[in-house]
Amino acid sequence: MYLVVGVLSVVGLFTFWAVGVKAVPFSSEPVPIQEEVVVNSEQMLCLEAPSVVLTGATVPIKVTLLDENLRPIAMQPIVLTCESGSFESAVIFNEFGEIEQVLYDPQVTDFTNSLGEVEVVWHAPSEAGLAKITAWYFGPEEGQVYSQETHVWVTEDPNLHQITIFCVPARMVLGDKEQEDKFVLLSIKVSDAHGNPISGETVYLQTTLGQFEQQFVVDEDGYGRLVVSRSSQISLVTHESGEVVAVLVPPPSPGIATITATTSNGQARTTYVFGSIEGLHLTSDSYAAVGDNGALIIAKLYNALGEPIVGQTVTFQTNLGQLSNIQAVTDENGEASVILTAGGDEGTAVVTASALGYSAKIYVDVFGDLHSHNVPSSLFSLVSLQSPPSP
Repeated sequence: MYLVVGVLSVVGLFTFWAVGVKAVPFSSEPVPIQEEVVVNSEQMLCLEAPSVVLTGATVPIKVTLLDENLRPIAMQPIVLTCESGSFESAVIFNEFGEIEQVLYDPQVTDFTNSLGEVEVVWHAPSEAGLAKITAWYFGPEEGQVYSQETHVWVTEDPNLHQITIFCVPARMVLGDKEQEDKFVLLSIKVSDAHGNPISGETVYLQTTLGQFEQQFVVDEDGYGRLVVSRSSQISLVTHESGEVVAVLVPPPSPGIATITATTSNGQARTTYVFGSIEGLHLTSDSYAAVGDNGALIIAKLYNALGEPIVGQTVTFQTNLGQLSNIQAVTDENGEASVILTAGGDEGTAVVTASALGYSAKIYVDVFGDLHSHNVPSSLFSLVSLQSPPSP
C-alpha cells in the first residue's frame, strides 16, 4: 500500500463552538488553546487535523507517537478512521510513472517513521457538517490500546482563510550540541480559497511552550537602543506575499508546544516537540529480526549537557527472541549495542534498556524465518472499536 505523504501544513484551521450545526461567529482575538494530545504513562498520541475546511478540500492529517521521554516510537501501526469524508489509501501509477488511480477508504493503516509520525491525506465530504477523525494505536503489550479523536467543521464559506504553518527545524532536541539552531523559525502564510495571498492581515500568534521573540529599535535622545521582547502572544501583519515570520525561543525544559495562528476569518494550529537529549535513547537498524538475521539494538547515553557518557554499563532485556548480550558498555560516543535474533520466537519484542536510573524501550518485530516475514494481520484489524482504557 502506497500512502501519500503531505507537507506539514494546516489548511484553514478555524475555531467554532457548535450548537447543533450552527457556528458562533469567529473572533479575531486570541482564544484559549485546546491541546490535541493524549497522555498516558507510556505513550503520547498527538493528532493534528484542521478545525475547519471547505467542502471537498484535501488536507494532510498527521499523527505522532512518542514515549514518556518525548522520543519517537518507530515502526508502530497507527489506524486512522473517519465518519465522513475519506482517506487516500493507495495511489496506482501507470508504466510512465503517472498517477492512474487513487483509492479512497474511511480507514487506513500505516507505520510510524523514524520521527514517530504517520501522515495521510484526507478528503473532506462534499456536504457541510461536523466530521470526526480518530487515530488508534494498538500496541504490542497487553491492554495497550489508545485513541485520540478530533472534530473538523466542513463549511461552504467561500471567505474562509487558508493558513499554513511551517517550522524550521521541524523538531528540536534540547541540549543537542550538534543542533546549531537555538530557536524555531515559523513561517505563516495566509491566502484565500483560491490560493491568492492576503496582505495586510493581522495574524495573532500564541504558544503554550516557549516564547516568541521580537526586536525593536527605540529612539532615545537621538540614539537607537535595541529592545528585545519575549512573550507567549504576539501579533504580526502579513506583507504582499501573505506571509509573516516569527522566532520562537525554546523552553528550558522539554515538552510539546501547541502553536496557533489566528486571523479575522481563520485559525491554524500545529504542535511542536521540544525533546531532550539527556538520558537513554534506543534505536534499531531495522526494527525486525528474521531468523538468524538479527536486528542491531543501539543505546545512546547522554548527560544534561548533551555530552556522551562513556564507560557506563547498559542492561538490556527482551520478552521475545534472544539478545547477544544482556549488558554492554558505552564507547566514546556514549553508545552501546547488542543484537536481537528470533531464537524461534515470533511476534513483537519489547526491548528495554536501563542505565544510571534512565530507561527506554523500543518494539522490534520478530519472525522465525523469511517466509513468515510479514505484518501480523491483527495489527490491521479493527473488529471492535472500543473506547481506550483510562490512563
